[in-house]
Parts: sequence; C-alpha cells; structure tokens
Amino acid sequence: MKARHSRPYRKSNCSAVDLFAMAYNLLHLCRDSLGGRAVVKIERERTIPAAAAQIWAVVASADRLPQWYARSGKVEVLEGAGLGRRQRISSTWQGQESEVDQVITAFEPGRLLEWRHEAERLGGKPAPRFALETVVRIKLEADGQASTRVVMESRQRPADRPGRRRRRGSRRSF
Repeated sequence: MKARHSRPYRKSNCSAVDLFAMAYNLLHLCRDSLGGRAVVKIERERTIPAAAAQIWAVVASADRLPQWYARSGKVEVLEGAGLGRRQRISSTWQGQESEVDQVITAFEPGRLLEWRHEAERLGGKPAPRFALETVVRIKLEADGQASTRVVMESRQRPADRPGRRRRRGSRRSF
C-alpha cells in the first residue's frame, strides 16, 4: 500500500495567491455587476469517504487548519468561537514571514464554514493589496452515512481598477 500524504496534494510553491495571479491574468474579462471589477472564483469539489461530522471536526477546528489548508503553518485564535471567530494564519511566502487575519463570516455546524481576510502582512509590514476582498467557503453535503461531498471555493475581487490592469504573479508560477 502506498503511503498517503497528510494533504491531498504535494506541497509546492504554487499557492492560492499564485492561482489567483494566474486566474487574474486569464479571466480579467469576467465582470461582476458592481463596479465592473473582475471576480476571480476558484472552486474544487471532492467526495470523501467519511461522515460529514468527521470532516466538520477537522474543517471547523482552527488548530487543525495546518493539516489540510495550504499556507497555514500555524493558526492562532485571536477571539471568539464559531461565527465571528477571529484567527491569524502564519506561514512563509516567497521566503518572508506572512500573516493573514481572518474572521469567520458563516458557521453552520456540519454544513458550512466561510471566512474573509481582514488584514495581510508580509515581513511584518502590510502586504501589497492584490484583492479588495478574499473569501473562502467550505460546504459539506452528506452523500450517504459514510461519504461527504466537499466543495471549497475561493473568491477574490482584484484591487486594480480595470483601466490600470497589469500582469500579476511571476513567470515561475506558470
């Protein structure tokens, strides 16, 4: 039997930020109805052979976030629990210390978890603002007693005005 990784992918230098940069460059014509800004949406879906309650125990726990979410080396709960919980994710990005403060904006036990980025720091300073808003949503749907459909979605609204668009990301991202 093959050894399994703790995450469903191998760790690489391809991050959610890199995926955002690629999607931003490729999908800049997609517009939302508010202000004409592009909305970059990345969605992945998997069916996992485990009960929704088991998956929820992993997904909803801030302490367990580094086990399954890329770019979360350490998580600190700043305040609260459930809806409104504030947490800080710390990791390294392109050789610099990175921190992202998040707030839980949707919390339906066993079913839905959503957070929004409130602040991002790189090397101890405010990070360059690539997005006006970043929201991550995880939905669980029981598919029988021992199987769950998991949908993970990331939505970002770029900070650039449409007329001032420029390419994001580095060549090594491709």
